[in-house]
Amino acid sequence: MKTMKQWNGSKLDFSQFAQPGDQIDDEIYFYFLGCVPPRKMMSFGFLVGEPARHNENGEAMFDAFYESPSSQYYYGGEKTVKDFMDESIILRFNRTERVVKHPITGSLHTVF
Repeated sequence: MKTMKQWNGSKLDFSQFAQPGDQIDDEIYFYFLGCVPPRKMMSFGFLVGEPARHNENGEAMFDAFYESPSSQYYYGGEKTVKDFMDESIILRFNRTERVVKHPITGSLHTVF
């Protein structure tokens, strides 16, 4: 796990310190959440409010950060808003689902 203490000691830019998929501590996650208002925020993570760079198509690329259902934090790399939103659909449908029985009708329903 990458920590704020390690990052501060490294003297590197965050993009040099962390790679997409790296687990990070909550201090790093909340640092980026609080440095500027998020560009986009969903239940599973957010895009930092200022672009890290622009891609070859001129689209803004934002650092993405994710929180797992078990409150583990990850750096997601640089994403466009569209890529982040496309991932949100996948993440929403990959959550654990369960079947519950309606108390009156007895019919079964899948809930997330």
